[in-house]
Amino acid sequence: MKIAFITEHFYPYTGGIAEHTFYLANELAQRHKVYVIAPLYPFSKFIPLPSPPRFEIVRIGKASFFPANGSLVAFTYTPHSIFTLRKVFRTHSFDVIHIQGAPVPTLPLFSAIMEWKNSFSPIKVVTFHAQHGKSLGYTVFKPLIKHALSKIDGSIAVSLSARLTIERHFQMGNMVIIPNGVDTRRFSPHGKMIERFLDGYFNVLFVGRMEPRKGFKTLLDALRGLNRKIRLIAVGSGPLINRYRGLSRRYGINAVFAGKIPPKKLAEYYRTADLLVAPSTKGESFGIVLLEAMASGLPIIASSVDGYVETLKEGRYGFIFPKRDTKELRKLIVYAIDNWETLKEISKRALHYVNENFSWSKIALRTEEYYKFLISARKNNIEEKLNVSV
Repeated sequence: MKIAFITEHFYPYTGGIAEHTFYLANELAQRHKVYVIAPLYPFSKFIPLPSPPRFEIVRIGKASFFPANGSLVAFTYTPHSIFTLRKVFRTHSFDVIHIQGAPVPTLPLFSAIMEWKNSFSPIKVVTFHAQHGKSLGYTVFKPLIKHALSKIDGSIAVSLSARLTIERHFQMGNMVIIPNGVDTRRFSPHGKMIERFLDGYFNVLFVGRMEPRKGFKTLLDALRGLNRKIRLIAVGSGPLINRYRGLSRRYGINAVFAGKIPPKKLAEYYRTADLLVAPSTKGESFGIVLLEAMASGLPIIASSVDGYVETLKEGRYGFIFPKRDTKELRKLIVYAIDNWETLKEISKRALHYVNENFSWSKIALRTEEYYKFLISARKNNIEEKLNVSV
């Protein structure tokens, strides 16, 4: 098959959708011809790909960023980008066009509504990643998005919470749940660690963008005044990083702000840490950072957002605290320090669970089978129409 992934979020702009797209494309490229179509990000710091890509990358337009759902969302919309997208589609006879993220009025939307003049057109698939309640974007652009979804052959949600989110706004049919995956070769308990952090401190790790919905301030408040030998290691950057640096100094917290780091280096942080804290307040449909920590054998404390609860199976594979509840988070951090053996048992159980269910090779096979199902359904539908006309 010839497959095109369309996304507004891709390297060097990192995040869950970028990770998902890279690994899914790379796995499928072992058996198919795969392209990733994404914009340029003029203001993003260069971050190398996790590994050499087996697929081709096509850049169309330049992304602009707007606040949405407590984060920054990329949009690419110019007449020239639409013209270029149409030219790429006409040049390549794709069998599958796979949109990553809702078909908002940018590259994803125009990929969904693009028409083919010949008798054969590719199947169109969309994967929904978001979890949220009200959405101004969905409200404002509802007629356009509804029209785009009417052109889609199949839809995927990465979790039940992602599925329920889109179904609150639009009637969806033929939707399946195929979760995020994790690179179980890159993230594992075995491998290089960061020597300078192996000095007897209890290392609490945070991985994520420095923005309100990731809940980093909740973690700072929980660590404030805690009389334990703790080091906070924060991986990630964002608009609030300087504010958080100042708060950590004011609170007297021993904190290291690593900023953006190369993907290969991230696995070393997971292996070096003693505990991952994921304190998000909203907008998490799954939590790839949880999978990365579980695959690394790292114990987890996560907030009670729907996606985290679903991924951790109601607390079977990590501890859960009520979101924004500083006192409960503080209690769990102290418990983690004092009950290390219990946490290690939970993390061993989580490691087995991830290796059995979330390797990207398995996720890619499930996605490929869904493509084949949709292609077969399209073929059967055409044959039925031909029989009726005869």
